[in-house]
This record gives sequence, structure tokens and C-alpha cells, in this order.
Amino acid sequence: EYVTASVVYAQRNKITKNSNQNMPLAHIFGSGLTFMLRDVVSYAGNYDEILEEAISLSDQAVGQGWNAVRQNIDLYAGLPVYNCDAYGTCAPCQNLDFDGVEVCLSIGFA
Repeated sequence: EYVTASVVYAQRNKITKNSNQNMPLAHIFGSGLTFMLRDVVSYAGNYDEILEEAISLSDQAVGQGWNAVRQNIDLYAGLPVYNCDAYGTCAPCQNLDFDGVEVCLSIGFA
């Protein structure tokens, strides 16, 4: 959770692998580990750098699409959201169009 938040923070603040020294020190885990989230960005980069590397190493079948960081909005994935109960019963699917991409969104419980 903290690692994901740190790479998204870096992305939103235009901090890259090369400018990782601009990441603030985090005192979440005590004074001995304040460098930890800075090191994450130093090693892996910000969210876009990680995603670009993953896409370049893949079969190129999937692009960035909805797997992007938007300013002042949380992460979101391009996968449909299903609300299912413990027995696998899912709410009806509602087809929605987002920027020309049709997605199936199930709202509520069946």
C-alpha cells in the first residue's frame, strides 16, 4: 500500500528515478527507515516509469489505457468492477462508455 502510494506520489509530483532525491523522507516506520519510499522510486521509478517498463517487456497486446495516474484522483484499473457475494452471485452488469471504451460495471449486490 505504501509502495503504491509512493510511486503515485512521485508521478503526480514529477519525481523520477533520476530525481528521486526530491521524494520526501517518510517517518511512517520510524526514524531508521525514513529513506525507504525514496529508495522505491530510486530503484523502480514513478508509476509511469514502472508501467512503461512493464509494457515494453510485454507482448505489447495491452497499452497504458486506463492504468494511468490522473491528477488528484486515485489509481484506477481498466478492468470491470464486479460486486459479487461469497457464493459467486454477481449483480447485473451495466454497460458504460468511458472515452470510447465500453466497460461492464456491476453495481450493488445480486
